Amino acid sequence: MSESPIVLFHRGVGTDHKGRTRDEILAWDDAKLEATHDFIQWLFPTVQPSVFSHHAPVLTPEDAKTFQGDRDLLGSIVLCMTRMGAFFRARRPWDHANDHNLLRLTRMLDCLMILGLHVEATALHTNITARAKQSGQVSQRTLSEWKRVMSPSPA
Repeated sequence: MSESPIVLFHRGVGTDHKGRTRDEILAWDDAKLEATHDFIQWLFPTVQPSVFSHHAPVLTPEDAKTFQGDRDLLGSIVLCMTRMGAFFRARRPWDHANDHNLLRLTRMLDCLMILGLHVEATALHTNITARAKQSGQVSQRTLSEWKRVMSPSPA
């Protein structure tokens, strides 16, 4: 059985719907990450179809099992997490109402939890929740959504 496009993308041998590799996207500067909206679904796939990009992959149960059983694939997700963490630390405040980066953070948490990267998800959740509460500008709905995705999901 051949591997799915999302698995190939995270192996570093496939591309997204626009022909971009994972490493190419991870090398973008922060301004390009901020301005581009159809890559996050490839870095952090989930079981939910994207509302914003009909080209976004959907993580199948088979894909999730493949990721969970492969340290290199999980390492790719952690590498993506590291890059996006640097992006969030360096950029203007993202912790205000209606910032599209709040949705990116939700997707990141969801992906980490689905793939069993609970330690990484918990660290991210703790950090962003503290920052969001400190700003006082992130909605209770967003905070509740972050809490919801932190519940482990069977894959």
